[in-house]
Amino acid sequence: MEAQPKPTQMRRALLVCGAFPPEPCGVGDYTKMLCIALAEEGVDVHVLTSRNAGPVPGCTIHAVVEDWSHRSPVRRQIEDVLKSVRPDVVQIQYPASYGTANRSIVGNLLPYWVKGEGRLVCTTLHEWGERALKWKIRAAFMGMNSDAVVSVTSIDASLLTRMRWIGGRKVHHIPIGANLEFDRISGSQTDLPVLSYFGFLHPLKGVGELLEAARLLHGKGIRFRLDLHGHFHPESDAHHASILEKVESAGLNAVVRFPGPVPSDPEGASEAFHDSWLGVLPFREGLSERRGSFLALGRAGLPILTSPGPWCPSWVVDGRHAFLEPLVPQAWAQRLEALLSLGLDRLDGVGTELRREILDRHAWRQIAKQHVALWESRC
Repeated sequence: MEAQPKPTQMRRALLVCGAFPPEPCGVGDYTKMLCIALAEEGVDVHVLTSRNAGPVPGCTIHAVVEDWSHRSPVRRQIEDVLKSVRPDVVQIQYPASYGTANRSIVGNLLPYWVKGEGRLVCTTLHEWGERALKWKIRAAFMGMNSDAVVSVTSIDASLLTRMRWIGGRKVHHIPIGANLEFDRISGSQTDLPVLSYFGFLHPLKGVGELLEAARLLHGKGIRFRLDLHGHFHPESDAHHASILEKVESAGLNAVVRFPGPVPSDPEGASEAFHDSWLGVLPFREGLSERRGSFLALGRAGLPILTSPGPWCPSWVVDGRHAFLEPLVPQAWAQRLEALLSLGLDRLDGVGTELRREILDRHAWRQIAKQHVALWESRC
């Protein structure tokens, strides 16, 4: 007979997130994984989110918000859910598609409203250091009205601790885990080197630089394939259209593939990457602990070439845990040429080391336990 999860003092938690699976949102994917892990720890988990949200086993989803930009209806919906659920704690995820471009004031007012209802409220800031001053002012207002702030990176936690508006006693570092957990199929199924990008095809993700590096490689006669895994809608998204134009103008039509979003089930994800030799993650802002695509590919044991920056975790060592190269197309082309010449065995050794570190540092069970401990301390 299976052992039942041990109940916690914080019996009921309400997580608030602007978008939730199957809607495409990295923070929404994180919230889903956190919900599952919290439920396994004995927490009665509820989620307040948009109407497009789907079910999650073991959790109650309140998919009630039609438009986060409409202040009065959203506040009434929040009050109704709070009265119905009567949570011990409310944990708000930010940013997470609260209105157009995350700039709706509703997202920033959430802690203030929850606090007004006499509830314990915490805010998870998934970003901080990389953002502009106006964004930080809005987020700092949320921190001021929260009993605690959770930072998903150690560097941001250190910065927030020094903020007079928030205060060190409120700030806690709890890392994120991989939004997609799957195991890599051992050994590539093809002799053709396959480079795999994974994530949203967003301007900050450096896909343009990656394509320029691919053009340089292709021009030298080096054989490879580049798979750009992610939502791709060139007919309706101007940035996606510009990516397609770069592929065509560089003569890379036979080299670059757009397989679409990676399946959400472990078996489908494993199959999607079964030919991959190397993950390529060209972050313009640099690698950080909050990069879910890095954690997902790394957890699977795939070796990764990515770009360092001021937010790069101190434990990631070039050539041991991953391959780090500043995001300059010429430099990336040269590094890729060198890495592909190493062969699969030497690449896979780095992927194995990265998987070991991520399983140790970013396990969902430990992340859930840290949240429960924070709530039970009354922050």
